[in-house]
Order: sequence, then structure tokens, then C-alpha cells
Amino acid sequence: MRRSRLATCFVLLAALALAALTAPRHGAATPATAGHTAQKLEEEAPPGDEFLNQRLVNVGGALTDNAFALAGQQALSVRAQTASADPADATAQWSFDGPTNIDNPHGQGGANDGGGRVADLAVDPLHAGVVYAASAGGGVWKSTDAGKTFASVWPVSLPEAMGAITVGPDGTVWAGTGETNPGGGSITFFGDGIYRSTDGGSTWSNVGLTDSWTIARIVVNPANANQVWVAVSGNLFLPGHQRGVYVTNNGLTSNPSSVVWTQSLAPPLGSNGTGTLSATGASDLAMSQQHPNVLYAAMWDHIRTPDHRTYTGSGSGVWKTTDGGTTWTELTSAANAVTSGLLADNTANGRIGVAVAPSDDHYVYVNYANDPLGAFEAWFTSTDGGATFSKPAQAQLDLRIPVTNSSYVYGWWFAKTFVDPKTPTNVWVTGLCLWSSTDGGSTFPNDDCSVHADQHSMEWDPNVANQVYLGDDGGFFTSTHNGTPGTFVPATYEPWPQFDGLDVSEQDPTHIAGGLQDNGSQRSWDSNGNAVAMNGWNSMYGGDGQQNLIDPQNNKIVYSCLQYGNCQVSTDGGNTGTEFDNGPTSLNPDPNGTVSARNAYFTPMAFDPSNPDTVYWSGDIVNVSNNDGANWRVISPDLGGPIPGTEADPLYAGHYGVVTTISVSKSNHDIVWVGTDSGNVWMTSDATSNPTMPTWTQISGLGVTNSPLPTRWVSKVYVDPDNPQIVYVGFSGYRAGDNNPYIERTDDGGATWTDLSSGLPEATVNDITLAGGRLWVATDTGIYASDAAQDPTMSPSITWREIGDNLPAIAVTALRYVQSNTTLYISTFGRGVWSLALAPATSTPEAGAALLLPLGGALAAGGAVLLRRRRARRRAAMQQAKGGQ
Repeated sequence: MRRSRLATCFVLLAALALAALTAPRHGAATPATAGHTAQKLEEEAPPGDEFLNQRLVNVGGALTDNAFALAGQQALSVRAQTASADPADATAQWSFDGPTNIDNPHGQGGANDGGGRVADLAVDPLHAGVVYAASAGGGVWKSTDAGKTFASVWPVSLPEAMGAITVGPDGTVWAGTGETNPGGGSITFFGDGIYRSTDGGSTWSNVGLTDSWTIARIVVNPANANQVWVAVSGNLFLPGHQRGVYVTNNGLTSNPSSVVWTQSLAPPLGSNGTGTLSATGASDLAMSQQHPNVLYAAMWDHIRTPDHRTYTGSGSGVWKTTDGGTTWTELTSAANAVTSGLLADNTANGRIGVAVAPSDDHYVYVNYANDPLGAFEAWFTSTDGGATFSKPAQAQLDLRIPVTNSSYVYGWWFAKTFVDPKTPTNVWVTGLCLWSSTDGGSTFPNDDCSVHADQHSMEWDPNVANQVYLGDDGGFFTSTHNGTPGTFVPATYEPWPQFDGLDVSEQDPTHIAGGLQDNGSQRSWDSNGNAVAMNGWNSMYGGDGQQNLIDPQNNKIVYSCLQYGNCQVSTDGGNTGTEFDNGPTSLNPDPNGTVSARNAYFTPMAFDPSNPDTVYWSGDIVNVSNNDGANWRVISPDLGGPIPGTEADPLYAGHYGVVTTISVSKSNHDIVWVGTDSGNVWMTSDATSNPTMPTWTQISGLGVTNSPLPTRWVSKVYVDPDNPQIVYVGFSGYRAGDNNPYIERTDDGGATWTDLSSGLPEATVNDITLAGGRLWVATDTGIYASDAAQDPTMSPSITWREIGDNLPAIAVTALRYVQSNTTLYISTFGRGVWSLALAPATSTPEAGAALLLPLGGALAAGGAVLLRRRRARRRAAMQQAKGGQ
């Protein structure tokens, strides 16, 4: 989540500048959602047009209940059909290419000391040294050696995004899918409910809450292992669906589908809901270990749109029950806040964390993690069992000043509080560093910044004195000194890094580079250019690693970026680099560098495939360099806006209305296509031949009438290498609460389009490529291929296959086909890099390869497009649906 320290200091200046400007409730009992087991693929119905038909009446509309669970079932269905129709495809094996550990660019530094984000931790109370890590994007991992090494215990068919995990007093493991941490520039992913394992993670069953989307906390009654409580945060992008606090009293029933969940505490409407639909969800939950009928719940009113994060709201507050959930009292209502001493409900309150000391429930702690600008808001303590709270003055200063050492401007990323299970006055608060107090939260003099940045979870091993585990954006750490600052040691094997960008060298495919969430840009070779082991990957650039490119003709030339367009070029394989951007967030502005008023979180770059000395980079306007990034010039107007968005948080403001993807034709380097987050698709056919400013034509998006293409975030534009008339475009409605997979193809340079989404699971498209004679699509539930790639007519009834049976059902972020070894490489958001060797394919140009559409006529008008039969069916279905309402 965090940038390099230099970048953090830069944005801090902007944050400070902007700052200078600036009665009892009864639980509602509801029927539980039936659980299901993630097995018996052969029982799933085969896929077909019904996948599309399920979406036709809901284009751009609210998600149906259990929509993510349905997407998982559809993915299993594709897998089952592949196994039946194409056994070779179904049994193909992906190879894991690493890394197993990465270089930690924050904190300790050095090799072999980092992993990916850990959202939650749980210890087995029955076995010393057994600990589970819920990887934010990579499933559940188990260690039997006190956190030195881990093995995956999560089936490849289940959602990989995790939010919470715990182990009951009987050893049953409970895992909640879907991450509550909402991301800043990045995005996090959803799940399909609660899973249970009664055999130490060997097998898992879904036991319900399939419409919960994200889970923040799971608590098991220490005196009754059948009673399980869950804090459900809900869908980040849409109000409604399952939210609030749920409980089951038959959690251990032998039939998983018979587990009954009751909504004990429904969320208030808050200020971000619509109509009767609330955007408030439960963000934390704490139970008294002495009196299990006493629980505290934190509610968080928040929602996100493509251009804005509203992470505060009037629904955010603290609730308490003393009768096991029969009734709840809001401690933060206007009337009760006068007595409790907590902040009264208001639109400036954000995510809240709550904790009860395990050894003495008189001690209760509440952390108001963020205000509207993301900064730490307030800290409260209670020594009378939550009857009254105080606000220690020194603690407020310690946690707020300096800003960069507490929560910076994204306090909603943390919000958790942890208490020593033996000493109720020993308290830890998560933030960029790990803040600790030994006087019951009156002061926080200690901040441990020796580990990786951005803390999320702590757990003590009850069977090993002073042994405590820590999970953060850099992975897993262990302390044998009760969490004393400077005593945490990283795990030696944690292969769950979260990749955003990927490239592989054509000259030497052992050279793999990628951008990782909060772990910079990492490479698989050393300073001498030699390949390293999977645990030897090392850092080239810091921050949130983003776009990485390796020159296909000279792998000494390497480009790497961190968030919002800060990029460098290296001519020695990444050992050293020169930043070449010259924009509002540049760390070391280059007067000859790229120019842009706004930059995407993932700022796109692309080589000219026929001449990699030429490279493109884009913020809101496109820049090109013809000399390996030494000099740059502007070659487009503002293509994304001007619409910078309405974001207020200074770290994320002003980054909307930007180019998100660039594709350059291999067969005609004059043709360049781009897409934007605002839904615009543009192309030019004189990118290199025009000596001044190329002419850009808008194909679809804002201001274009009668376009069949959705006005959605453009995730990928891909020009067929052999035929510039054939272009594929992928769209993502994820940030708008629309999970439909949008993928379109044109065979005539954009005059007409065909929808290729039929048969794909309901998960957004992240990347597209052609490889081995097939069309490959990376989605939020995995990767799919179609044999129809070389068919110029592209029948809409194409069949999608899931290739291989060992690749996790994970968000695939990037595809890279390497021709030199005919291998497809993919990056994932939580399980590293994988590859699949493909049989060499004979590639022949398709019909019309030499033709170019003129810039007049239909394209220049931008509106006269012809709809093919799939579009006609979609529109007809929508009209029929409207008529039936």
C-alpha cells in the first residue's frame, strides 16, 4: 500500500498543504443463506449462452444476491465442460515461477525477507507453532514450524481473496473470503462467504453467508465452539446485500448446508446508502473472554466509485450487547455518546477498530482510524467494561504526529487494535508502523518500523511464551520477545506476492520482472544478469510496483514504475535507473521527461513491437520516446477528460480521466489504440508518420452516440499482431459494482463490434492476448482461452476453456506470451507468476491485413456503428426486461 519513503514524504507535503485548507436496538433475525461444498465439478451444468443471458437484463445494474458465488459456480462449470470436451486442456499443468520470497523494499531491507499482504492470522490453540495466514489475495496458508515456512491449504477452486480467519477452541478453522481493506489506488477482491475446516485445512466446506462479499472478523465463543460470530462488511461498490453482524449456533453441524446464520445486528442506513439500502457494514468485532454474551461491534459506512472513495459516513459507530446479541445498544448515538465519551455519529467518522483485553474485559479499546482525508481521527480507552471511555491526550499526539508514522492519509487500511492476552495494559495499534503502549493506551511511545510497512494482524501463540505473529503488506513475521520493537523475524517461505504488472525477456525468459502491491518492482536476476532462485528476487524500484517492461531486443533496458506515473528506465538491467517523468507527482522531475496533468494508479507503457527503441507512456495525454526513454514528446490531446474525479483524499485526488491501456500494432506501427478509465476508446493511424501531432479518433465512450461498446473502465486494448484491423477491447465495471465480463472484437478497425463474453464466468476482464493460435483472457477468477482467435467471422457462440487444473481461481492481472520459447506467462494478485508451455502455432495474417480504414466516414463521425446479432440480442433482452417490470 505504501510508496517508497521518498515518495511518502513528497505526498505528505501535499497532504499537509491540503489539511491547512481545510436507544437499544434489537437484532433482526433473518433466514440464513444455504451453504455449499466446493466439490463435485461434474454436477455443474455446462456453460453456454445462459451465462450471457443471466447478465442481459442487468447490464450496468445492481448485482443480484449471491452474484459472486454464482460467478464461482460458473467458473466450476467451465472447468467441468473443459474436462469433458478437452481432457488435454483440462489436465495441462501450469508451472509456478515464483517468487517464494521477495526483497522487502521497506523496513529491514535485504533479500529473502518479504511476501505479500497478510489480511489476518489465527493460531491453533491445541498445537504449538501451528499458525494460519489469510493472504489477502492468495488463500489460506499453514505453518507447523512457528511461521518459518508455509504450505497452501486452500483448494485451487475457491476464491483466493481472504478477509478473516480464526481457530475455535476445538481446533476448527473458520475462514472468511473477501477482503474488507478497500484499497486506495489499487483494488481488493471479493469472496463468497464463510468456509470451515475440521481437519486442519485439509478439506474445506462453504457454510453460508454467500452474499457477504467481504468479511472483516470471525469470533468463536470460547465456551461454545458451535457459536460463531462474523462481522460482514459487504460489497465495497454497491449498498445492500448481506451486511452487519451475523451469528450461528450450530456451526459444527455435520452437514455444511445446514449451518443457520442469523443477522444479530443490522447496519444503520448511514449517509452513503441509497433508499433503504445501506452501505454500512461491520468492520470489527470483539468478544469478552470472561463473559461471551458481551460483544462490541464496529460499523463502517463507506462506499467507492471509479473516481471517489467515501470512507466516512454517519453509519460508522460502536455497538454493544450484553445478552448475546438479543439486543444491541449504540454507544455512539447522539444521546449515548454523551455518557460513553466516544465520538458521536457523524459524516466525518470512518473505519473503527475495537478490542477487549483477553485477560480482563474491563479494558476496552476503540480506534477511530480515519477522518474524511484518511488521517487518524481519535483513540479511546475504557477501564470499566465499556461503560465510559476516555480520550488520552498524549495518545492522540503520539498516533497523529508525525503523520507518516501513524496512519498517514489512509487510516482505513489498518484500524485494528491488539491486546496482550496476559497483560491487559499492553496494547498495539496498526498503522504504517506498529505502535505499542504499556500503560493501557495512555501513551504510544514505541513505533516499530523495522518490519515492512502497513500492519494488519497480530496473534499470540498460547502454547509458546512470548511468541507473537504479525501480518502486514510485506508478509508474515514472528517475534519470540512478545512483540518488542525490532524483534520480528520474517518467514523464509511465503509465496503469495500480489502482482500488478509483468514482463518477461524475449532474449532470456528466465528474466522476469513485475510490479507488486507495496513491494516495488522485483526482478528474477541479480546484478550480474544471472537468474536467481525463487527466493532470491530483488527490488529495482519502490512504492506500489506497477508497469514493468523489458526491451525485447536488449534486456539490459528495463522500465519500472511505481504508482501514478513515477517511472524510471535502466540501461544496466535494473541495477540503476533514471526517472523520466515530469508531472505533478514526480519524485525527481525530468525536464525532458513525460508530461501529464493526471496519471493512473497503474500508468500504462508499451513498446512499438517492430522497434522497441520507441516506447509509449500515458497519463491523460500520450507521450512517446524514440530513444529508449531518454527524451519524450507529447503526441495527443487530453484523451480521458478533463474529468479529474471528485476524490478528496490528497493521496488519490486528481488521478481520474486518464489512459489505462496502450496497444501498438506490430504490422503497422502508425496504428496505436488506447483506452481510459472514463470509458473512452481512441485510435490513431499516423502515430509515427505525423511529425507534429497525430490525429486521434474516438471510437467509443463519453460523447459518442450509438456506440455498442460499454462506457466502462477500459482494462485492455489489444491489436492483433498480424492484422491491424482486428482489435480486442476488455472493459471492467468492477469499480462501479458491475462484475460482467466485457470483451469485444472488431474486424474492421472499429466500425463494427462483436461481443465475445458469452460463456465466460461473471468476472471482470483484466488482460487479453493471442498465443498459440488462441485468444486468452485474464479475469478475476482465472484465465480462459478460446480457439476462435483466428476466425475472421468470430461467431458469437465461441467456446471458452479453462486451461489446466492446478492454477488457483485467482485474479490474473497480466498476460505475457514469449515467442522465443512459446510460453505464456501470467501474473496473479496473490499467488505470484505462473507459466504454461504452448505448442508452436503457425501464425498467418488474416484477411485484410494490409488494409487501413480511412479516418473519414463512420470512424470520423464516431457514431455510425453496426450492431451484430449478439448486441441485438442484448438490447432486445434489456427492452423485454424493462417492459416486464
